[in-house]
Parts: sequence; C-alpha cells; structure tokens
Amino acid sequence: MSLTTLLNTRSDLRAAFKTVLIRPPPPVFTDTYAPPLTRHWDTVGTAFNYLLRALLEHAYRSHAHSHTAPRVASFAVQLCRGKRQRVRIATSLFQAEAILETFITAQRPLGTTVARACLILAKLEAVVHSGTIESLDDIAQIDTLDIQDLLTLADLVPLDQFRPAQQLILNPMFPAAPLIGSADAGLLIDTTLVEIKTTIHPTLTSAQLDQLTASLLLQQLGGISGMAPPHLTDLGVYFARHGVLYTFPVAKLCVPGGLEALRSWFQHTLNGTDEQRPDLRLFKPVPPAKPKPPRSPHMAGPRSNTLEMPEKGGATLDALRPAEPRFTTAHQARLYADALLSARLSSASPPELNSCSEPAASCFSSHQKAMLPNPSPSST
Repeated sequence: MSLTTLLNTRSDLRAAFKTVLIRPPPPVFTDTYAPPLTRHWDTVGTAFNYLLRALLEHAYRSHAHSHTAPRVASFAVQLCRGKRQRVRIATSLFQAEAILETFITAQRPLGTTVARACLILAKLEAVVHSGTIESLDDIAQIDTLDIQDLLTLADLVPLDQFRPAQQLILNPMFPAAPLIGSADAGLLIDTTLVEIKTTIHPTLTSAQLDQLTASLLLQQLGGISGMAPPHLTDLGVYFARHGVLYTFPVAKLCVPGGLEALRSWFQHTLNGTDEQRPDLRLFKPVPPAKPKPPRSPHMAGPRSNTLEMPEKGGATLDALRPAEPRFTTAHQARLYADALLSARLSSASPPELNSCSEPAASCFSSHQKAMLPNPSPSST
C-alpha cells in the first residue's frame, strides 16, 4: 500500500492530522499557467517527476551530492509473462534509462527523445503500481501531445529555486516505509522536503498537506535511505503547471509539542498499539479570535440616552418613558409613540398615560382613538 492510498482509505489518520495541524498561508501564484493537453493526467504527472529529477541532476551534478533510488519502473520486467514480452519490456526500459543517463551527463540535449523516454518510464511505473500487465502491450505508443506538454512544463522550471547548498536527493526513500507498505518523496533539497504536483488547481489542498506531514513523520521515525538522518526544517510543493515552488517551515506546522505527539500517535496507530496513543485533542491549536467589526461613524463617541428630535433638539429617553405603561400590546405602544412624537414636534405637552387629557387626545386621529383601550375604572 502506498502512502497516498493509506491516507485515502484511513479516515482516522486524516482526522488526527486535521486536529493537530495548523494550515500554512496559501501560496502566491502568478499568471503563468500551462494547461494539460490530454486527459493522461497520471501518466504526464509521473513522467514529469522523472523529467524534473533528470533536469536537476543535469544542472547540479557537479555542485552537490545526489542520490537516486532505484526507479520503480525497473520492477515492471518481473511482471512479464513469457520470454518474448520480457525481452520487449526490458529493451524499452533499458533504452529509456540510457536516454535519461545521456541527458544527465550532458551528452544529449533536452528534446522529444528525452520526453518520450520519461513517458515510457511513467507507463512502466503505472504497471508496477497496478499490477496489470495487459497495459504492457502499448508501452511504446506515446501521444505527441503528452510530449509537447512535458517540454512546456520543463520550460517553466525555476532551476535557481532548486539550487542546493549541500545535498540534493532525488526520490528519497524512507526505511520506516514498511509500516505502511511503501513510500517515497519527490525531492530533498538540503533540509527541505518537496513533493511534485502537476495539478491544475493553484492551492495547497488538505490531501497534499497530509501527504507532506506523513512523509515528515516517516523521516523522523527512520530517516532516509543512504544518508544520515537530516533535520528537516521546511516542507514544500512544486506546482509544475504554474512554475511555483511553495515552501513553509516545519516549526509552524503544529502547536508546541504537537508534532511529537502526532509522531507518537502515528507510530502506535500503524503498529496496532492504539491504547498507547496520546490524546491529540490536548494539542489542538486555538483558532485566532475574530476581530470585532468597526463601529459605524454614526455610532462613534460615548453612548447616550438622548433621543435626537428633528429641528427641536433632544429629549432624554428617561423623561419620555412612562412610569406605568398602560398599553399592553406592541401595536398600542406604537400608536402612543407616534402621538408622543407628534406632540413633541408641535411643542405640545406630552400626553398623560393615566388620564386622557386634552393635549394627548388632540394628538390622536379618530382611527388611533378607536384603537386605544378605554381607561379602566382603577386608573381614573
């Protein structure tokens, strides 16, 4: 089982990562974009992994240490049935690897032949992962649009951003991968672990963040094959169709102590010792407080109980509030408020609540008087 398959099938792992991880800020993209030319997304994506590694090894072969793990496509020969098929697949594999090697050693320029070799290796790797040998019959059938797509993606690669200071590890392997089946990563540039994506969506998805986190945990549990365990400081994704290398620090991936707890939880989960797992809810990050919306300019300044009346100054609400409310329904209260406002605007005295005085009665229309309740005997 691959790392991607594990994360897709284990909802408990995804839930644990969601509990502890702090989502990094979104990457910044430009207008650069190379749309796919066919629907062979998986094949082109795997082929670009081969092509990018070859480009980096070609550019920095003499400047940094480089360690390349055995290509997964080389295991396709073991799945062949019969001598004739085995010879044909082995020949295609040998020719493709030889073409890449001549490009890496600067004996061949980047062109259609190199892109075709990467696509053949990608199709062989797909056979290894799926285990279906029926697709071996059309290994040599390569779409010319896929070749053009690969060459376009190669032109977008910002080689300076991939320049290593000490080491460049292509397709690093994790000794702790047997815990899940098999796992590898895209690139390791000094202390930055990078995954290569040919997605059309310019965003860091939760699946990509989970994959990077799982690779980080496997590296912390067992290191990387063929080298001393490095201390990873950054994680990243190269968005090939946008030409953007996006990285973020490991230190800001979790709250203090959260990464250690997640590593322990991850190890015990894969080993089947669930009773020893730590409680990840203790390391759940606190969401930032939402800022309060600014007050309206009309509400600026200290609050006041003054009710501003048009053209007549102000009157305090306490002075206008009745001592013993007589009206028991909202509709009757609104009627009295209208009468009170009319009396204020006409400089008349406020109407009395406990008696139907003449000033108050004059403020009511005949319709409003009909709606008012009759004074009770106790109030007169």
